[in-house]
Amino acid sequence: MRLLSFFPQPVTYVKVAARPDLALPASEQDQLTAFLRDLVRTPSSSGEEGSLAALIADYCHDSDMKSVHVDQAGNLQIILGDGHGPVLLYDAHMDTVNPPANGWLFP
Repeated sequence: MRLLSFFPQPVTYVKVAARPDLALPASEQDQLTAFLRDLVRTPSSSGEEGSLAALIADYCHDSDMKSVHVDQAGNLQIILGDGHGPVLLYDAHMDTVNPPANGWLFP
């Protein structure tokens, strides 16, 4: 383990070995990379996440996910499967914090 020196408090990470048997084909890697770049480029300040929710919803629709909905509060809800079997709830934020006026403190 190595300490990362650019955080105010010590943060550690563990190096994980690559699993080639789980790798995506190159075409899917390119598609996922393009989607992640779109996510990063889309402004999503707190209270203004609508464009990002729409981008994710469009991606999910294009990936043949059937039950995709953005509610009045801007929450993106995606239901996979037929409703029978185990349930997994994944909860995440789409908003970002704007950088300070004087720029980022770390590169």
